[in-house]
Amino acid sequence: MMLPPRGGVFCRGNGCPYSEVGVVGGQNIMGHTQTEEGVEQQAKAALAIGMDALLARKEFCRGMSCVDGMGKPLDRTKAAFAAQCSHFFAGGLEGHDEYRTVKQVYDSFGSICGPRVGNAEMPLCRAYGDVFAAALAPQMDAITVGSADAICNIMFDFLQELKQAQVDLQLFEGSMDHPDAAGPESERGRRWSKFVEMSTPKPLNETHGNLLAGLQVGKDQEVNKYEITMPSWDGALKATTVPGALFDHCEAEMKEIMLDAPQTSGRVAKMAVDWCNFQQLRGGGRSDWSERTCIGIGKLFGLALRNIPDPPPLDQPPMVLAGALPKPTFGQLSPTMPPTYTMMPTIPDPPKWGEPPTSGPVPPKMSKEQMQRMLDPARFLLRPDQVCQQLFVAIGAATRTEGSACNLNVNV
Repeated sequence: MMLPPRGGVFCRGNGCPYSEVGVVGGQNIMGHTQTEEGVEQQAKAALAIGMDALLARKEFCRGMSCVDGMGKPLDRTKAAFAAQCSHFFAGGLEGHDEYRTVKQVYDSFGSICGPRVGNAEMPLCRAYGDVFAAALAPQMDAITVGSADAICNIMFDFLQELKQAQVDLQLFEGSMDHPDAAGPESERGRRWSKFVEMSTPKPLNETHGNLLAGLQVGKDQEVNKYEITMPSWDGALKATTVPGALFDHCEAEMKEIMLDAPQTSGRVAKMAVDWCNFQQLRGGGRSDWSERTCIGIGKLFGLALRNIPDPPPLDQPPMVLAGALPKPTFGQLSPTMPPTYTMMPTIPDPPKWGEPPTSGPVPPKMSKEQMQRMLDPARFLLRPDQVCQQLFVAIGAATRTEGSACNLNVNV
């Protein structure tokens, strides 16, 4: 038997001349070569099978000198999203790669989003931009959030976390457990309630009057769906609906997490993360969950409740902007000014001749009595159904943002 080139000495590693790169024209191309013809064949093989496949055939590599994807295939879905998302910004991204803030990314998205989605949906670009701000929130104080490619990679990871949280909370059609599996009276709910009672002070559960009374969820009896947003003034943008069974499941789950009592937005988000940790650490039946699961759930709640302020400290006079209390978005400084005090997406006013539509009527100046009523702690409490409304609105905004960034026609 004829020996292979170089005496057939066995070797391993990236320097091994016998590792296959691929097949071109029916001929196996080996990994390393020192001839011009061999290098050309390597290049053809890499182009034929894709560079990620070329790296995947290498040995697993650890250390700072390793190339991404070495020993494992690259995530082509992520790479495709980053490429399309970077093209979406195409020259319209404010700042420089060496210095770029979250606010600049938010403003850049807003200026591009309007012409992309049209006049009817234009006021919702602020909500879509909030998704980008939420994804970049950990870098709020950084000198730069990086290039368009880096921003889009972070956005992809954030969207994946939101989708996984949606799966874990069973917030999509066909995913719900048996109706008795969730809720404050379920076995799981009673264990959670007992744990909270033993480990933390009792939540605020007094009976209050007007709990954000203007924020309601309407039910369409004919099709058994809940309308969680209002349609636009001209009917071009339809109301967002959620199947009745899915919304009821979410409400039961939120009643379980919130102990069937109104809570502030900050406490709702904290209780959701604590509930998740309880499920995975204290025999809650979800040993498949991890710390990353709970972080993803926390991010979903942070995005959903970003515009609902917590009560101001009793020893600090509140500052009011445009009739609304400022609240740090996603636990950081808010990139959106002024903040909103509504759970609904803003609905455009009818546009005047020759002018683009504007978002929502400007709130009138408030009297001292109105100010005091607005600052009543009861007005900062959320019911479980209102939390569900915001969760589904946030999921819809994230889905629409992903479609816009990828130049897809996504309906939510």
